[in-house]
Amino acid sequence: MAYFERVTKKVLMSDETADTSPATSCKSIQNAVIMGRKTWESIPPKFRPLKDRLNVVLSKTLKPESDTYVINSSLDEAVANLVDKPTISRIFIIGGGYVYKEAIESPLCEYILITKVYKNFNCDAFFPKIDENLYELASHDELVNFTGDDVPKGRQLDGDIEYEFLMYKRK
Repeated sequence: MAYFERVTKKVLMSDETADTSPATSCKSIQNAVIMGRKTWESIPPKFRPLKDRLNVVLSKTLKPESDTYVINSSLDEAVANLVDKPTISRIFIIGGGYVYKEAIESPLCEYILITKVYKNFNCDAFFPKIDENLYELASHDELVNFTGDDVPKGRQLDGDIEYEFLMYKRK
């Protein structure tokens, strides 16, 4: 969760995205996180909205809360509304399963960040299969460069759970 928080909060500025006008100073630029209603509801209320990120929830029934946008539209429409906003640096899709599936099938999706967990759990939601005709595994250096984070390389162990941070990129 600490990795998720660091990566989705960190605003990376490049020559292409740097804007020094008063309306879009670095302090007013943030990343957006888009999620479905069930993912939103799975976040404990004391942690909602996710701090220092624009929270966008795709829902037909949810009522907006402070600092949260609720959109009754498709994922592509939500992304299209955010992509050219000068106050948004990056857009992260954070779940659930249906929203992930829609995202990785969209031509707008360039990268997929995954924490692969090497353990079986009793669950009812799964990340969709990644089409290897569309995406390829990126190198660890590409992952570090993309996230701007010191990402541990290879499999990690936390108690009895083994995991690895990976990134796929569109071919």
